Amino acid sequence: MPVLPQKVSPTVISLFSGCGGSSLGYRLAGYRELYAVDWDKTAGTSFQKNFPDVKLYLGDIKELPSEKILKETGLSKGGLDVLDGSPPCQGFSTAKGKRRLDDDRNFLFKEYFRIVEGLQPRALVAENVVGLTTGPMKVVFAYIVKCLEDLGYNVNCMVLNSANYGVPQLRRRLIWIGYRKDINEFPVYPMPSKTPVTVNGILDGCPEGKKEKLSPKLEMLWYRTKPGQKMGTSTHLFSWVKVNPNFPSPTITAFRCLAHWAEPRFLTIPEIKRCHSYPDGFILEGNQLEQWKQVGNSVPPLMMKAIADKVKEAL
Repeated sequence: MPVLPQKVSPTVISLFSGCGGSSLGYRLAGYRELYAVDWDKTAGTSFQKNFPDVKLYLGDIKELPSEKILKETGLSKGGLDVLDGSPPCQGFSTAKGKRRLDDDRNFLFKEYFRIVEGLQPRALVAENVVGLTTGPMKVVFAYIVKCLEDLGYNVNCMVLNSANYGVPQLRRRLIWIGYRKDINEFPVYPMPSKTPVTVNGILDGCPEGKKEKLSPKLEMLWYRTKPGQKMGTSTHLFSWVKVNPNFPSPTITAFRCLAHWAEPRFLTIPEIKRCHSYPDGFILEGNQLEQWKQVGNSVPPLMMKAIADKVKEAL
């Protein structure tokens, strides 16, 4: 009887890893994560609690040579399967008052390019906000695509909505996938599922969380607002929404902005974890606002699993 080849888990390194949304997606897809990079101490502590077997570089990515990554992982240049990265996106956001071409965070993509060049992974994945494709930000978008192509990759970019991949949240994001040109593959994206998951559909048995009431001003607006509607039109209240439980939740942002439909309060941390497709046992360190920020800044794990599965097929 012939000996079947042993399955080898593809390897991944995560830049801008945050608390580990992308990392969990890759793990669910059967990858072996070798290294992660982030600068936020609270998010880094969360990451280490959930992924104690992954080496974490906690510091400024600008001070991290790619040679150090190769040395600490035992990889050779070109030996990594996937380099994942979601550079901070606040400077590209279309949220009112946030869009700035000269925002320093916009140029963290250059650090991503530097490490792509230094590691030469077989494939790369990057995520950012849809606002990068509109208005003056189109220049940045074109620059990113050209840089990745110049580094030797066949690259494609597509807008994906997390609600199409089992995540009970409407979250549209740009996803770049690139394959090193010697791999001879062109990026193909996962097919969307036909039936979105609703908030009501995932809250049965949800653990109790700290229920924080809305401020008097927000409570007054809450009573005037129907589920699914924004609670205000001013810059300050632009993103505040009263959630409709019969649909996927609105986008969870880095600041607390989603109100419960039946009680004048914020959604709890266990509720937004489920809306982001985190398991109940996923650990988040810090206070309520810090935990909310970590969820809002992360990639929904089930969305990343769908992407990682597709990349794994190609590799």
